[in-house]
Amino acid sequence: MATAERYGNGHGSLCAVFKDFDFDPSSPTYCDMKAVENPSPRWSLLDGVSCGDEARIDVCDDPKITTASQEQAWASPIWYAPTQQE
Repeated sequence: MATAERYGNGHGSLCAVFKDFDFDPSSPTYCDMKAVENPSPRWSLLDGVSCGDEARIDVCDDPKITTASQEQAWASPIWYAPTQQE
């Protein structure tokens, strides 16, 4: 966080494929997907780093101020019901 640079995997691509190997087409089920972003620097940290030590105000170094944010996303549940074969 001292440099306000992004870190971790996933920033280059947000595409993924999921395959459920335990899926049973004869059984009703549902699934939902969630995604959690790697922590990224908050705008206030980016401003504090960009202005340098000389111009930075004391509040920038307050430990009570959050320096990172972590976005989350989720999809609506997908409900699956097997069709009845006659």
